Amino acid sequence: MKKLVTNTNFAYLTTVFILIAVIYSFIVNEPIYKVTTFLYQATILVSIITIAIHLNALKENKVKKKIILLSLMVPVAVIIYYVVGVIYWYNTGM
Repeated sequence: MKKLVTNTNFAYLTTVFILIAVIYSFIVNEPIYKVTTFLYQATILVSIITIAIHLNALKENKVKKKIILLSLMVPVAVIIYYVVGVIYWYNTGM
């Protein structure tokens, strides 16, 4: 019987959550790096945790390696956006 909750499925699920949060932040025109709501805090934490989930998914599933790496780009991009945004926000006087 096929397992429903695997690292691969969990990686996809967390990537979708991150994408929804990023799209929402663009709709309301509020950057994630200011961390004004719980959603943005959760997005940053999930992005960090998702990297480990993706690495475990890569070890678990060798067949879907390319799609897992593609979905790994989302949390990495959010973390880079967060770091650059915090540096920009700090340099402009908050």
